[in-house]
Amino acid sequence: MSMLCTLSRVTPSQIEAMRGDPSVAGQLLHEAQPIAPARPGVFARLLGRVPPPPARLVPWIGAAQQYDLDGQWHILHFLLTGESEGGAFPASFLCGDSEEVGTDLGYGKPRLFTSEQASQIADYLHSIAEPELFARYNAGEIEERGVYWQVAPSEEEQRAQVRDLHETMMQVADFAADTARRGWGLVIEVY
Repeated sequence: MSMLCTLSRVTPSQIEAMRGDPSVAGQLLHEAQPIAPARPGVFARLLGRVPPPPARLVPWIGAAQQYDLDGQWHILHFLLTGESEGGAFPASFLCGDSEEVGTDLGYGKPRLFTSEQASQIADYLHSIAEPELFARYNAGEIEERGVYWQVAPSEEEQRAQVRDLHETMMQVADFAADTARRGWGLVIEVY
């Protein structure tokens, strides 16, 4: 089973809604409708009535407001912090402490960053050049620390991995910078 990560842009009003009701986060961040109870209650079965699925409180934010890191999130966190978890902000934004919103889908609750923090994340990521990222790529340490990543066998393939990771990191930096320019927040969810 894969552990994936999605970054989502949220407006100030959406942030307040998530803070006020944890169920709102799941509805904002996921396209799927809320799930109805698996089995109707005794009275519903006796009367032949099946309750409708719960109503959405808010619409899904849409794919245009999301960036999927898929399985690259953990290796990027490791290359930015030198740790498999935790670290100092802004390097640790993918796998560190921040305000939690919503419900835990198995790997922790979604984490919220303000527009100011999104700007700090963008500035930090933009400051890292590809050669610096490659210098941090230590195959033995990645495997030893249990980082969720498949290390390529040759140095040439590892350089290609880092090239792809750096490109992804720049896209995340641009996504975070655009989020900050709008005055919006950033939610990161590992699931």
